[in-house]
Amino acid sequence: MLGIDAPTSMEGRPFSVRDTDASFGTRRAFLVQANVDAMFRDGLVTTSQAVYVVLAVLVAAGVAVLSWTNRHRRALRYGALLLLGFPTVTYLSAPLHLATNGGAAAFWAFVAVASVGFVGLCEFVGRRSTLGPLLCALSLVVGIHLVDAFTAVHLEFNTPFGYSATVGIRLAGIGNPTFAQLAAAAVVLAGFVAARTRKHATGLAVALLGVTLVALIPPIFGQSFGATLAATPAFVLFAWLVVGRQVRARHVGALAVLLVASGLTVGFLDLLRPANQRTHVGRFFEQVGNEGWSGFEIVIHRKASLNFETFSNTGWVVLIVAALALLAWLWWGPTRASHQPRNVSPAVRATVAGLATLMVLGYVFKDSGIAVPALMLGVTIAVLAFVVPDPTHDTAAPDTPAPDTRAIPVPDRTLTSTTAP
Repeated sequence: MLGIDAPTSMEGRPFSVRDTDASFGTRRAFLVQANVDAMFRDGLVTTSQAVYVVLAVLVAAGVAVLSWTNRHRRALRYGALLLLGFPTVTYLSAPLHLATNGGAAAFWAFVAVASVGFVGLCEFVGRRSTLGPLLCALSLVVGIHLVDAFTAVHLEFNTPFGYSATVGIRLAGIGNPTFAQLAAAAVVLAGFVAARTRKHATGLAVALLGVTLVALIPPIFGQSFGATLAATPAFVLFAWLVVGRQVRARHVGALAVLLVASGLTVGFLDLLRPANQRTHVGRFFEQVGNEGWSGFEIVIHRKASLNFETFSNTGWVVLIVAALALLAWLWWGPTRASHQPRNVSPAVRATVAGLATLMVLGYVFKDSGIAVPALMLGVTIAVLAFVVPDPTHDTAAPDTPAPDTRAIPVPDRTLTSTTAP
């Protein structure tokens, strides 16, 4: 304010003064409302996370039961759609300013009605096929966040799975939980698209991930540097595998180079902007340029500490344990996924590899730590509720030929006789 240059050792940027058409009363009202919404949002985070974790664990348990009995399949799928819909509809509460328009009761009433509406819409739109409701849900998750990203990200601020001015020092762009949900849903949806036999299906799947990546990168849209570092190699790996290519040691090295190159490209592009317009990415590069290795080490040490501290969050740990236990059960349990033929489709391999890469790199590069892979595993659990095989349709041993069933006519009735081939 006094025209004194800030020392290069000081982080951040000074407040700037500029003209605006808004009146003083309008600006003051905006700040007051933003403060009220932020405090209201912060009070909802723990409960919202608990609801999500409980729902994910219940759906995971239901999928495990479904792997050896076909009971309650429809109810389980409703739960899976809720698992995808619940966090998504919370973003839609932002424009309603429920902190001053009904409080917590109004928020939970809105979320309950909107979540049921989400499930009903997906069931109606996808009623013609078994996977239809799931594809509709994934499309809504991806579509809502992409539209928001390309229209200045209005649904993140002061929502439970978004961010507020009181936490994380993020005021714009796509937050860590949103990145986790968007990226995971985009990879799975791209896998389903690529699995179709229609012409250009693979190209459409890769294009979907390309648009998602553009929505994440700074400084234009998502302003998420860690998301760019995690998503770029994961999406490229998906594209490589979905066309039927194999991954070898040199390809892993190429992905590592791509990761570094994407980070440097984004950083230097942001660094070219005026100092008062740079995002945290450009400021990080500026800090490293001014302080050298010590500036880089300080940031990396701080982020690593934050990541390790996230293991104290019991809810996310429970969700991860439940998801990993489910995957182990499906692999070695009654479904004997480990005994299935190895010639799985390229779309399946690409989806699994893309999700796994996203989870690992998302944990490494995002401050939210285990919350990122936990939310991605939540998406995975919801998908498994639709794709786990129906055990009542596959009761024969893996290596036993199907029996030869012949209808033998007799004078008064028809008997069915099963004989070994």
